[in-house]
Amino acid sequence: MWVSGIALCTVGNMSRGSFNCQRVGVLLSAGSFSPPTLMHLLSLEQSREYVENTLHHPVWKGFLSPVHDAYQKPGLVAAKHRLQMCALAVKDSDWVQVDAWEAQQPCYSPTFQVVQSLRERLEAQRRLPDPGPSVFLVCGADLVASMNNPSIWPVEHLQKLFALCEVVALPRPALDATDEEALERVLRQYPAAIHYWKDAPVQCNISSTLVRERVAHGRSIRYLTPRAVENYIWEHGLYRQTNPSIESAQ
Repeated sequence: MWVSGIALCTVGNMSRGSFNCQRVGVLLSAGSFSPPTLMHLLSLEQSREYVENTLHHPVWKGFLSPVHDAYQKPGLVAAKHRLQMCALAVKDSDWVQVDAWEAQQPCYSPTFQVVQSLRERLEAQRRLPDPGPSVFLVCGADLVASMNNPSIWPVEHLQKLFALCEVVALPRPALDATDEEALERVLRQYPAAIHYWKDAPVQCNISSTLVRERVAHGRSIRYLTPRAVENYIWEHGLYRQTNPSIESAQ
């Protein structure tokens, strides 16, 4: 299932458009999105520019995939909130939608399984003779650096991931020396699978953590997250605690 605006729909209901049998690109951003910020949207927009202008794939769709509640990351509110906030964040987009599959599974799914599911669902809707889409996982350089840690990313998971998609990574201003070293090691190890746009024209460091902390202290989050998401956060009393755990709607 997909979230399109506020309504759930299937991939078959999405406007496809014609690409004259070219192989199109599909962008996937998987994460907590607690809450989604302008950085998440900007990352997809910049990645589309890179994929189209540098890798020469016309981009068809982009998806936000909120993680399952079982991930239990600090500050993670219930998936129903995060799905709704993501839907609000992309409601005016003509190409970005929300994929609810990951959040609606019975348990946590490794990233390669999320990509695999997306590919399978897209393939089921493919119309011959169109080639299947190329999937690009969009992320920050910090996530790529974490791939150097096998306790987070087992080698077999990385191998399965890179067999299913390529990665478009954008710089993160806050990387320390240790993370920079880990990033370089991963880039050397997987040069064909990871595209690092080090010189992306807009480098943004608006994090979900920053938004949560400002909400917890009663401070403004205007221009850090879409206005509809901001309103949803205040209306539902989210992130009022300094370190909230999974919570449900009131």
